[in-house]
Amino acid sequence: MRNFRVPKVVVEDVTVVGTSNNMRQLMAEDRIRDIWCWGNGERVGITFNPNAPGDQQIVLNRVSFHNFDDAGPKCSDAHALFVESEQVREGIYNGQVKFSGVTFTNTSEEHRVDVCRSMNTPPPPKEEGPVTNIAIEDHEGAFTGVPGFLVQENDSALRTFLPDGGDSCRLMAGGCLYFCPDACLQLATVVINPNVKYAKYRMSITDDSGNVDYKIRQVHKEWNDNFNENAFIGVALPGHSSTYRMSFVDEHDNPAWPGFVKSISYGRRPMNCATPHFQDSAIIWDYPAPGVRCNSLMNNGDFELGSILGWQGSKTPKLEMMQPGADGSQWALQTGERNSKWATVRYFFDPSCFRSWGGEVVRLSGKIRTRTNKGDDVTCVSGSQCAPKLNFQLKTQSASLIASVVETSIGTVAGEWTHFETEVTLPANLQEVGQAGIMFWDASKYRFLLDDWNIVHIKGENAPSEQPTEVPSGALSSSPSAKMSVSPTVSLSSSPSGTPTTFPSAKHSGAPSSATSDVPSGSSSAVPSGAPSSSPSAEMSPSPTDLLSSVPSLKDLCANLKKNQCNTKCVWGPKKVKACLVKKKIFEHDCAQYTEKSLCKEEKYCKFVDRRCFHKCDGLAKKKCRKAQHCKPAKIANPCFGCQLVTTCGPGGRLSGAAGAARGDRGGHGGPD
Repeated sequence: MRNFRVPKVVVEDVTVVGTSNNMRQLMAEDRIRDIWCWGNGERVGITFNPNAPGDQQIVLNRVSFHNFDDAGPKCSDAHALFVESEQVREGIYNGQVKFSGVTFTNTSEEHRVDVCRSMNTPPPPKEEGPVTNIAIEDHEGAFTGVPGFLVQENDSALRTFLPDGGDSCRLMAGGCLYFCPDACLQLATVVINPNVKYAKYRMSITDDSGNVDYKIRQVHKEWNDNFNENAFIGVALPGHSSTYRMSFVDEHDNPAWPGFVKSISYGRRPMNCATPHFQDSAIIWDYPAPGVRCNSLMNNGDFELGSILGWQGSKTPKLEMMQPGADGSQWALQTGERNSKWATVRYFFDPSCFRSWGGEVVRLSGKIRTRTNKGDDVTCVSGSQCAPKLNFQLKTQSASLIASVVETSIGTVAGEWTHFETEVTLPANLQEVGQAGIMFWDASKYRFLLDDWNIVHIKGENAPSEQPTEVPSGALSSSPSAKMSVSPTVSLSSSPSGTPTTFPSAKHSGAPSSATSDVPSGSSSAVPSGAPSSSPSAEMSPSPTDLLSSVPSLKDLCANLKKNQCNTKCVWGPKKVKACLVKKKIFEHDCAQYTEKSLCKEEKYCKFVDRRCFHKCDGLAKKKCRKAQHCKPAKIANPCFGCQLVTTCGPGGRLSGAAGAARGDRGGHGGPD
């Protein structure tokens, strides 16, 4: 029995039999030769699609499943219920299946429900998977005898935010699922920018207790349509946390923002849970503070990547690369045939950059040409029917217009690249900006050709200097510059700054300052001064250090910082980390005491790797840990919890190497695998 994306299907008072005694007899007598098995070789009772178009996709009332422990001849396995892996659309589970009076006879736990194929299906173009966020509510306890949620095993965020951190969840027999008793999860979907530029971005979720986990994005998958207007992130969270903070990191775990975040929509409330639910929790979107990324708001405006990365359009026209580009460059963008004024070309900027630029000035520039749909160059006077229109708009996260900063019609000359440039002052208050971007539109029946587009922050308190000064100011600065200068000033200052700089100049000066500084620099200069100091130190150090340091010590820049303040030299460590521990105390052994390989290998609980002796559980990844005879996966307190130096805790916010193993961080990071 198969439900194929029908808004609502009700199955009542039905007995579903896997393999009956009568069928076995007929097969034994060779009276039935063709036995149909599901596409993955399984015998299946009822299947349902993970992505439902309605609030409830399938309702099972008083349904009995019999004899699924025996797959019968030809079929490799059998399951009473099976989550589909075809036409999964957004790839996010929101099946909203309701069970009432469901029973199982001669169908053990491992044969009751299977999500393995759905969550492990390869991505396009080979297939349409994988499916994420599978969280199936069993409010009567039909599957295990206890009410709760069945959640897919490879999505840790479904367990991290439970009141006990997922400690009560257990791995079910078969089916690739955990069972979490008394869990109360409400499904929801976040809609974000679909551009492939953000394909490796992850959404970070933090609850009131400081628990952190990440979710990946999915795009709509259709066998005959590759266009995506949105991308999606599925979340299923409990309601016990009054607030959830959500932000994003790029593929290098740096703070980032995926062009725009449109909305979050909720599925039905869980049936067997006391309020509040996830829908009652406050969602705070933590936009990152402006940084170096804001200096390159259009990182493919010249198309010299040879692709349209970062650019997107409506469903039509198709965006294509062309050669040559403007003024001898290699590449430019051209649209396919445009038959509507709403056949647009768009580029979304990081809105978090604009939030601190209120009242400041940006420069928007680029080059454009116009052609007919047949490919003929045309001259278009500004405001004419064939002239392209350009809008630069700032909107809230919910797409309410804050300001149309630029609204103009651009005149073009046949066969020539028209240069467009404008400087605009942004509105004063931009704290609510959630979307920022430009759009080329209008001029139906005409194609657009684009190249060398860029937007630069040029004037304002937060804008970078364009040129260094040739001579320093007459008065001393009370504190050093926030950023190092690209090159030193032409002439020397007569006396040092009132406050020392944290880092040395990028280039060394030819001679030292004429007056000595009262306080030494925070770190040593990479190149010594060209001339000796005019005055030695007033006092010698009372005692030398025991060891020479290869690198001067620096102030801990990450101490006491909140998560959204962690800069590029810091990393935010989760409260707990995955580890592999010994199952019982009798399996513990101090393997580090052995320095010789032969002694280490004689002990059955030890292994010798990289000239050191470790316990066999140290550093095992989750799957290997589960399979190991004396080990079990667990979550332990992270010694790198909070904002820490990357040099100490590594890019993942966990201790690495032997230090990690010694402190118990065995979640695949701490020791040899």
